[in-house]
Amino acid sequence: MTLYQILNQLEEFFVSMRRLETHISLDVKFPSNWSMPKSTTQEFQIVPFEYKEEGWRGMSFVCEFNDKEVEKNLGMITKVIKLNREREQKEKLFQTVVSELKKTFEKSDLEKLQNLSFIFNQPENLNTENGLQGETIGLAE
Repeated sequence: MTLYQILNQLEEFFVSMRRLETHISLDVKFPSNWSMPKSTTQEFQIVPFEYKEEGWRGMSFVCEFNDKEVEKNLGMITKVIKLNREREQKEKLFQTVVSELKKTFEKSDLEKLQNLSFIFNQPENLNTENGLQGETIGLAE
């Protein structure tokens, strides 16, 4: 994969890339309401920086300048983007479903509502309580 293709995957989040002697800094910006997996602060060297646009915050992912570490950092940046976009889509879907449910409650009588149930199109043995569905996003500062 070319450098352009890698940076293009980061879309509007890429800010800059700097070489720091034996390390490299991949600077990205994220919406200020985004969070990062808690494991990020434990496994990665992340240095926050002030970003000039309101509503955004800057994060420098710093690592040794070698193939394995750079790949690992790029993977985490991509994961942060993916998890937060998914969280935004879930929130939007949740708001839509709540709005529809509210309309249903307003228009239906109590007897029909008491028989209301939810059915999901997924296997019954999928265990989301133990984190098998995905990683929980916690705010890392």
